[in-house]
Amino acid sequence: MSFQSERLIIRPTLEQDAELIYQLMNSPKFIQYVGDRQLYSVEHAEKYIQDKTPSVTFSWIF
Repeated sequence: MSFQSERLIIRPTLEQDAELIYQLMNSPKFIQYVGDRQLYSVEHAEKYIQDKTPSVTFSWIF
């Protein structure tokens, strides 16, 4: 499930995002302020996405 406005899209992280996740989590500022997640390749990022990101389910209460 995703949410979209004119300027923003919110959706679950997908395996196709591995390159971006790899680059983001290996940036100096990310490592400095968040920590080293030890992602040494795009393949590690794919595994991280599979193992660490929650499968998203939404429950709506009306």
